[in-house]
Amino acid sequence: MSTVGESTRRLMAATEKSSGKLRKATTSRGATIAAFIIAAVWTIPTFGLFVSSFRQADDIKTTGWWTALSNPSFTLDNYVQAFASGDSLPLSKAFLNSLVITIPAAIVPILIASLAAYAFAWINFKGRNTLFVLIFALQIVPIQMALVPLLQLFSDGVKIGGLYILPGLGVNGLDGAYAKVWIAHTIFALPLAIFMLHNFISEIPDEVI
Repeated sequence: MSTVGESTRRLMAATEKSSGKLRKATTSRGATIAAFIIAAVWTIPTFGLFVSSFRQADDIKTTGWWTALSNPSFTLDNYVQAFASGDSLPLSKAFLNSLVITIPAAIVPILIASLAAYAFAWINFKGRNTLFVLIFALQIVPIQMALVPLLQLFSDGVKIGGLYILPGLGVNGLDGAYAKVWIAHTIFALPLAIFMLHNFISEIPDEVI
């Protein structure tokens, strides 16, 4: 037993020594300088694209972006054209659509998941653990299995007893299109959101609750 204990101590000492050397090597002044140099080199192409976005098209074709630093000639025409161009959907409207979709698609799952996570963490009811495991297991279900139900949701909508709770995509329009995208995002986000919020809420002290 003493031999095993001595071997374990030697192994732990060697591991701690090697990790100390690695920590010292990665936190030294040379490593910090090298990291800054790599970050600067990595950022140069992105900075070049950013500078080129404010240059005239002819200047972009004939000279490099670095010439703008010595002979600046900037314009906002590229951004005006980008946001205004587009036959059916200009970039400005596409950007607005992104905000309309992503903000509710993030807020709605968090609100619903916070209520469910609180119930799983602090309310005792029959079958709580089994239901929580089932919800957590939904994360391993392939998204491809939901493509057909999602297609039915988007095309036919949701109807209960002859009453349309959520209209489908019309032939001549997009009735309820945003709402269906919000619902789809909420469905896919809820299992993981409930699991993560449950782990957070369950750690809150009893005195706070």
